[in-house]
Amino acid sequence: LSLYIKKKTSKTAKIQKKYDIDASHSKLFENDLNNYEGNHGNERTCHLSHILGYVLLFKKMTLSEAEKTFILHGVQENFRIDGRNRDDYRPMELETDVISHAFGSARLRLANTDVVVTVKVEIDVPYPDRPIEGKIEFFIDCSANATPDFEGRGGEDLATEISNTLTAAYSSNNVFDYAKLCILKGRKCWKLFVDILILECGGNLYDAISIAVKAALWNTRIPLVKSVTIDGNNVDMNISDNLNDCIKLDVSTAPLMVTLCKIGDNCVVD
Repeated sequence: LSLYIKKKTSKTAKIQKKYDIDASHSKLFENDLNNYEGNHGNERTCHLSHILGYVLLFKKMTLSEAEKTFILHGVQENFRIDGRNRDDYRPMELETDVISHAFGSARLRLANTDVVVTVKVEIDVPYPDRPIEGKIEFFIDCSANATPDFEGRGGEDLATEISNTLTAAYSSNNVFDYAKLCILKGRKCWKLFVDILILECGGNLYDAISIAVKAALWNTRIPLVKSVTIDGNNVDMNISDNLNDCIKLDVSTAPLMVTLCKIGDNCVVD
């Protein structure tokens, strides 16, 4: 959809009338459209999406009954206006090995959601009740630039919730073989620190994070311990310096999260 501007003197009034925008904000529209015309010339098409950003800021938009019916019928017919089915995600882009100094990393862009995950590995002591298994821990950082809701301490509750959800999801031994992280039974093991940075939040946050975490763990290279020497309470380890001597985790059974929205009698992913 586009709005064709013919007369400079009437363009702001037309937008105000069409979208019922308060007159006190009309100057913002006029400046924006003037800048657009300055770059593209008069008598050009100004995309509607270029204007609707202001509408969302200054006016709470509600759907009419006709729009609700249109959406409901589209979901029932398994067809959306952009051509996707009910179970189709928005286009996503996944990269691995994006951080050179990390043991494993991944970046996922799902529409307007942008997430970076890095994995670092350190030597730790196993849990007493799981002496032959390694550890994993999740940290979430919600960038204040991701969404205005994250400003100040706004993202802390969400970060805690996501971290707890991932911890619960990865607590099962069916996720991957935690025994591969064991160095010396009851004494030494590898601990994985999974750091998640939310750069931009545009929906489907749980889904995007779970995919990026799984990709980063798949990309993780755990150093190979060649030998272990025990001298009393001291444990000396000989770790290979060769980057190709590493342990890779089989994360084929690692969990993925899927967020569903129920519209009518059907569930939709986004």
